[in-house]
Amino acid sequence: MAPLKAFLLLISTHLCCTYASDVDPSKCVLILPTVDRFAGTSFDFLLYARNSNGENVQHADSGQKFTVALVHEDGEEYPQTVEYPSAVAHYITANLTKAGQYVMALEWDGTAIPANGTQLLVNPDEVSEQTSFAFGEGLAGGPAGEALSFSIQAVDKYGNEHLSGNPGFEVTVVGSQDAHLVSKGDNGHGQTLVEVEAIEAGEYSFEVKTSTDKLLAISPITIDFTEGTAQPAPESNGSVDPEQTTIISPRLTNETAGNLGAVYFEARNAAGEFLPLTHADGHFEASVVLPSGELESKQIYATASGYQFFTYRYNVTGTYILLLNWQGTAISANGTELNVYPSEPSADMSYPFGEDLDGGLAHVPMEFGVQAVDKFGNYILEGDPKFNIHISNPSKLQYFNVTSNQEGQTLVQFMANEANTFQVTVKTQDHVPFASGPFDLVVEDPNSQENSSPTPEPESEPESAPVPETEPEPEPESEPESAPVPETEPEPEPESEPESAPVPETEPEPEPESGPESAPVPETEPEPEPESGLEPDTEEVSGPEQDSHEGDGPPVAPPSPPVVIEETPGQPEEASSPASEADSESGTSSNSGLSKTAVVLIVIGASAAVVVIVIIVLVRNRRRRNSL
Repeated sequence: MAPLKAFLLLISTHLCCTYASDVDPSKCVLILPTVDRFAGTSFDFLLYARNSNGENVQHADSGQKFTVALVHEDGEEYPQTVEYPSAVAHYITANLTKAGQYVMALEWDGTAIPANGTQLLVNPDEVSEQTSFAFGEGLAGGPAGEALSFSIQAVDKYGNEHLSGNPGFEVTVVGSQDAHLVSKGDNGHGQTLVEVEAIEAGEYSFEVKTSTDKLLAISPITIDFTEGTAQPAPESNGSVDPEQTTIISPRLTNETAGNLGAVYFEARNAAGEFLPLTHADGHFEASVVLPSGELESKQIYATASGYQFFTYRYNVTGTYILLLNWQGTAISANGTELNVYPSEPSADMSYPFGEDLDGGLAHVPMEFGVQAVDKFGNYILEGDPKFNIHISNPSKLQYFNVTSNQEGQTLVQFMANEANTFQVTVKTQDHVPFASGPFDLVVEDPNSQENSSPTPEPESEPESAPVPETEPEPEPESEPESAPVPETEPEPEPESEPESAPVPETEPEPEPESGPESAPVPETEPEPEPESGLEPDTEEVSGPEQDSHEGDGPPVAPPSPPVVIEETPGQPEEASSPASEADSESGTSSNSGLSKTAVVLIVIGASAAVVVIVIIVLVRNRRRRNSL
């Protein structure tokens, strides 16, 4: 079996690739990702061996013949190991702790490939509080009243000096009000330049911290200010001219909240020549209009060099207006504006915001923002705060986008593929986590909300349940009203019923004269009948009322409306449900229709009674005549 296995391996080798002897160094390829590289951080790149046709050659034949080295600009060489994670890729992982420019030495079997000589830059790692240091003549001390300068160099933990960028070191005076920071600024080459001054002689200490609030190992820096050996001020060439007098301050118009600054006055005569001054010669007057509108007076100090000055430190952002006078007369710099801007975003004060922090639904876009606030509580309203935002379970997100509106806010837009509780961690640009800690974003399944959403609907059904019971009300009302419509036309006549009672007095006697022709009338006299006929008129009142409630149609005898009116008011008092109220309303409407019919029947009955009475009177008169 061994010879067969070797034969199959030989055949597969011929089918899969060419021999190492077929590699053409001029065709070999380097794959080097374009990324920023930092000291102490690994980075990768790939090499492919190819033949003259540009086909990849398997590493089994070619891998041992690649040699790779990274050569630092100082000439030191760093050989690299070649690995083979796939059939044709040659994988190199480099980790360099020395920052600087490197040249790649790439050869195949002793012959340089086209990518040989490729350059790459390794940047210093982040600023370290352990290795950064200060230097400068001012550290040796000097006379009080004069500004002494020194610099702070940013260095990473591997000893690489930062040669670009602004490290942003913070410098503060420790335990004294007699010394102050004159100026501080980055030079763009990894250094912070500092000027300090003391009013009185003595030793003063200065603390230096990184931009991430880490105290440098060299802190505190102690500087000895002596009594001063400045040359005596030259004789004045004239009095101070306020119009020529001005102020000098490196960062006057653009200060950062919390920084200590100073404003120096340079007195000049009418010819514009500098006049060294002391308090004995007179002094400047200064006050500051705060953003709130309040006025703050400043104390003026004098230096041995003939300048006068005052210091300031403002923690609130805004525009401060300087009111400057020389012994009561405004100088040319009067009204100068000092703009104080927020300091760096604070992990203690910045915060997230947005409605979606309360939760959302899967497959529905969500968003929230992070507002930058400095350590003094000033809102940062310009620029990108560059917060680092991390969310757990990113595989369950369809997308997660982090942008800035360039107004001091970082905006996050994302959408979850499924229900989950995501944990969000926010850090400042310097990787300082927010003091409030991580927070949770709860994303729910929209289907579960749909299934639970109908639960409130049954509660609203009882409210609408009585509606169908009241809707049929118009139907019973229309039935009784339609039946008596033709009979309700003579409604006005019932009002004259009481007046029709004395009708016998208006007996039309001419009509009886024609009575002989109607002689059979006496035979029909049922005198008792008229009387009994009137009684049923009153007794039949209750009958129609029952008929009206039952809705059996037109009654035979006229009903009595007053009885119906008495019954209907009582019904609503006893009714306790919408259904009974509906019945009472329908009964009232039907009674009103039947009562109109009753009125018509009463009128007809009353007319019939009058006719009967007239006939009886005529008959009696005729009998009297006959008896005579």
